[in-house]
Amino acid sequence: MHMRSVAAFGLFLMAAALPARALTNEVVHANIPFAFHVRNTALPPGEYVIQPAGGTNRALLLLRRNDGSHPMFLLTTTTTPKTESTTAHLVFNRYGQERFLHAIFVPGDGGNVFLGSATESQAARRAASAPETTQGRAHRVSRS
Repeated sequence: MHMRSVAAFGLFLMAAALPARALTNEVVHANIPFAFHVRNTALPPGEYVIQPAGGTNRALLLLRRNDGSHPMFLLTTTTTPKTESTTAHLVFNRYGQERFLHAIFVPGDGGNVFLGSATESQAARRAASAPETTQGRAHRVSRS
């Protein structure tokens, strides 16, 4: 993907971010303006919420639309970002026109990487290339 396209793509996801807290105390809100996949499930564009599913396992997340539709529990792996960011952001892999949610990073908390899927592997084979990775900031709100 050309740098101009990456920048424009990231702008769609930008929103103000609040000061960092651990993801276990945060709800991440993101406006995703394109259809995307999480594992083998295709999701429509819209406002989404990603939050801890509860309990002590910070690798288990709940993703849903703001209106409560499309709820999904997702097992992730935790990771540390290569560079520290001051804002929460989502990372998508793109193969052709298909996008896959790859990771979420929250400052001060590291990140969660979503597990790959058969759907993503098939998209990669069809595109016959490595993924083009894009990022966008997300708006974070503390849970009460």
